[in-house]
Amino acid sequence: NLGNISGTTLFGGNAKCNLGCGTIYRLDKAGVLHVRYKFTGGFDGSQPFGPLVQDADGNVYGVAESGGDRNCPEFPGQGCGTVFKVAKNGTITVLHTFAGGLDGASPQPGLLLDGAGNLFGTSSRGGRLENGTVFKIAKDGTYKVLHRFTGADGQAPNGGLVSDSAGT
Repeated sequence: NLGNISGTTLFGGNAKCNLGCGTIYRLDKAGVLHVRYKFTGGFDGSQPFGPLVQDADGNVYGVAESGGDRNCPEFPGQGCGTVFKVAKNGTITVLHTFAGGLDGASPQPGLLLDGAGNLFGTSSRGGRLENGTVFKIAKDGTYKVLHRFTGADGQAPNGGLVSDSAGT
């Protein structure tokens, strides 16, 4: 028996975007699908993708690869993406809007939520020479780039993060 499960759709939902801006859904125990949030392609982002992480209160966190700041240099008019939180009642909070450049752009799926409530993730663009970043969003909402890839140490991170038993 499965409990409720949540996920994202890359397209559909709001018709403002070409094929729709994407949604976050919950599939309940009875197999009924509930749309928790429809992305608008604006401040909230568009094209959410990858796995969501959920905290003990039932809030879910994820990334939208575009939308947000539509003036970002990497994707002008399209946006550099967002990191978001959706509460159980469907209210969205944008935790970070990527600005491109050293800040990062195009966040990748697979956020890591640690026991203290901090989120860690990667962006495939931005950083030094457009090679991507590793970032942290502290529980208090503070955003910090932890590493900017140089190319020699890697480029365009594109997978989920894991931590060891020490929290590293």
